Amino acid sequence: MTEFTSHLAPLILEYITYQKASGRWNDTSYGPNLLLFDRYHEAHDPEATCLSQELIDTWCVANEIPKLTIRVDPASMWWLVSSDTAGHVA
Repeated sequence: MTEFTSHLAPLILEYITYQKASGRWNDTSYGPNLLLFDRYHEAHDPEATCLSQELIDTWCVANEIPKLTIRVDPASMWWLVSSDTAGHVA
């Protein structure tokens, strides 16, 4: 897989490792989408020190994705993302 370049790169790599270990990774879908998001983040907010809801919203609009909500699980520091239509945090 191509290298991640945003400040989120270490967290993305940890997330991929976690997903693969838990058997929930889909290299065909998740990998390319995370790479595209990483590139978008780097291009649109290169000085950011954290992931913002505003960036998620602009990413969703630009890619015609239903609105997502992010939050960080304080216990694990993993991002939890959910669709407004899902009704729960995945």
